[in-house]
Amino acid sequence: MHDYLTFKLWCRSNDLTFETDYSRRQFVILKLILYLQEQGLGYRKIAQKLNEWGIKTVRGNTWFNT
Repeated sequence: MHDYLTFKLWCRSNDLTFETDYSRRQFVILKLILYLQEQGLGYRKIAQKLNEWGIKTVRGNTWFNT
């Protein structure tokens, strides 16, 4: 006689895209952020620079250090 453990798994999701490629714009911004980080800037300074340069997030918002 064998006992089996069974369960149900429910997964809910929204419209976020988890595994998509970066757009060209996102890739350029990522490279810029990595470069600034290599130059010794922290998250706060990087966000400040991006905002000073008028670079918006993908959703059109300003950058924060989080």
